[in-house]
Amino acid sequence: MNLAPALLLSTLLITASFSAQAQTETRSATIYRCGPDSRELRDHPCPTGTQAKAEQVNFAQPSSSQIQAAQNQTIETAIQADQMEQDRLHREAHEKRHAAKAGAIDGLAGAPKAKPAKPPQVTQLKPPKTERPRKPRTQPNAG
Repeated sequence: MNLAPALLLSTLLITASFSAQAQTETRSATIYRCGPDSRELRDHPCPTGTQAKAEQVNFAQPSSSQIQAAQNQTIETAIQADQMEQDRLHREAHEKRHAAKAGAIDGLAGAPKAKPAKPPQVTQLKPPKTERPRKPRTQPNAG
């Protein structure tokens, strides 16, 4: 296995990350602590006239090239995620088609056809039912 390309790639990535860190700008901002127990932070003096102690906070501001690199990486990641989703959907559809074929196997297709069964032999027949004569209706007495 050739390790030269892997070492070269890792070296380039490390040097690119160091150069990216060198491009950040360290900035500072003034904040004022206001409110009860000085828990409310503001970028301008407190409105109540309370004496608030101003503090300097240092933070790193990314350069425009770092911002552009982050945006490009986000776009590439989104494209890669879309491609992975499409691959997954194609793979699931392919697996579903193959599973459907396997479920449609007819186990009796190659079996010899059975002869139709003979009707049972009747040994004794019952005489057919005859209709019974109806009783005449009786009229209720109108008396």
